Order: sequence, then structure tokens, then C-alpha cells
Amino acid sequence: MAASLLTDRVEDVVVLKIANPTHHNALSPEICAAAIEVFNVTGDDPSVAAIVLTGQGEHFCSGISMGTLRQMLDQDVALQAETFKLLGSWVEAIRLCEKPVIAAVEGAAVNAGCAIALACDLIVAAEQAQFSLTYRQLGLSTDSGVSWLLSRRLPQAIAFEMAALAHPMSAARLASLGAVNKVCDKGKALQEALLLAHELAAGPREVTASIKQLLSDDLQGLPLTDYLNKEYSVFFRHFFAEDAKEGLQASLENRPARFSRNS
Repeated sequence: MAASLLTDRVEDVVVLKIANPTHHNALSPEICAAAIEVFNVTGDDPSVAAIVLTGQGEHFCSGISMGTLRQMLDQDVALQAETFKLLGSWVEAIRLCEKPVIAAVEGAAVNAGCAIALACDLIVAAEQAQFSLTYRQLGLSTDSGVSWLLSRRLPQAIAFEMAALAHPMSAARLASLGAVNKVCDKGKALQEALLLAHELAAGPREVTASIKQLLSDDLQGLPLTDYLNKEYSVFFRHFFAEDAKEGLQASLENRPARFSRNS
């Protein structure tokens, strides 16, 4: 079966599945381009509450395929660069997407596969999942923005161990370090990720998008005063919205809030 990206819809959650199971869901340029397009489209779709990213079968993703690498050996440098830039563009699309993105990781998440998992807002990993970077063994430095992601997810010494020593990290170890949100039984990662996605979907969606924006990378370098001004402007935009009125009223009445689904 040719490698592909499968798209499914579970109520108001989009499920993206990397489908190349005979090669541990290795990536092709076509899969990367398709994923970028899906994130760009779903990010603007008000009917979508969240996105779950997973792999078909027993593994999440083993990075760029060996077939693609072999083809690249015969390409000129410009084409080679474009292929690797696609990997980084996928990571960027995840980070810039307004919708919350949840990785459901079974088995191996290697190199670019590790990067796209780390780029997600939440990570659910099966207990046997392994996150690894094997660039060193290939005589290569990292790509796909994974070193940038590691520096934000992990302490520097652990990030260096993972990248420079190529030591695989278990789901349990990454969870203990705060990089994985939930460890579950083997075969249950997608199910558990969907539970989180539906929990997010039940809340005020514009608020969730604002929280993602306030935690985003482009705001983290702001001085505190500038950040507070941004945070206040977002807070008061929501404070006068209908969902805030409903949330406050529900709290006063000691009942669950009934938030609108398109805000």
C-alpha cells in the first residue's frame, strides 16, 4: 500500500493518521504536503474543535523514509533543501494552528516523527512508546526544528542526551519530565487522545485558541509588561463575550456551563 495521510472525523475532532505501516509510518514529501494543507484548512474551520495526530498500526512515525532519502541523493541541492523544509513546515503548521493538536503515540517516534509529536500541544503515549533521535548515528545534525522543540520541552542536559547521544526516551521518562501528558496501555493512545480532544471541544473554543496563543513561542520573548498588556487585552475580549457570561452564571448556579460550540 502506498504511503498516505488518512483523514477522519469523530464528531468535531479531526483525526490525522500517517499510513505507511510496513515502514513504521515513514514520511514522504507527499504526506508532509498533505498534512500542512490539512492543518491550514482545519485551523480556519469553525466546526473543528481539535485535531488528533497518530500513526497507523503499531508505530507513530519513523521520520523521513529511506526511499525518499535515496531519491534525494540524485537530486540537486535546491530540491533536497525543499524536501527537508517540508518537514519543518509541518512542525510550524502544528504550532501556528489555532486548534489544539494532540499526538497519540504508539511505538516508535523517530527523528522527524519525534519532532511532529513534540510540536503538538498535548502528547498521549502508550507505555511502550519510544521517542528517539538517530541523526548522530547517520553523521547528521538535527532537522525539523526538533532541537528547538527539545529545548522548550526538556531540561538542557536531557535534550542533549537525546540528541547528541541518541539515547531513546521512554514514554514514562518523558512523562516524569513533563514532556508527555499521559501514559496509557498499549493500543489505547488514540482512544485516550480522543477523550482529551472531546474534553477540549466541550469548552469555549475561542478561549482555548487564546490560551494556545498566549502560550505560543512568539510571545514568550516579550518583556513582562508587554506580555501583561497582551494578556489583559485577550482577557477582556473574552470577559464581555457570551461564554464568559454563561460560565459565571453557571458557577453562581452550581451547574455545568453550556458554552457555545462556535466560540
